[in-house]
Amino acid sequence: MNRQAKRFIETYLDLEGAYDTKDGLYETLHSFNPDYIEAILQGFSEALKNHSVSVGEYESLTSIEFENEESLYEYLAVIYRHLCSGDVDQPVPSV
Repeated sequence: MNRQAKRFIETYLDLEGAYDTKDGLYETLHSFNPDYIEAILQGFSEALKNHSVSVGEYESLTSIEFENEESLYEYLAVIYRHLCSGDVDQPVPSV
């Protein structure tokens, strides 16, 4: 996962932000410039493809602890889909 995506997660998907789904994470991301949007989406895509973020690393970024890698990547996949198209509601972590 690239630096921009990690920073985005730290800022918007931390313990408080991950459970506050009323502000529209899709809208927030798409209010930035296109290069930044592309970097965020690319970072998520690479992480999903390579499973390059561990449960421990995600917890250090967000203070959210997932039970296992499978539950983390299920969550990240839906977050990615939400960020790409906004056609699904922003999920909350199921920990």
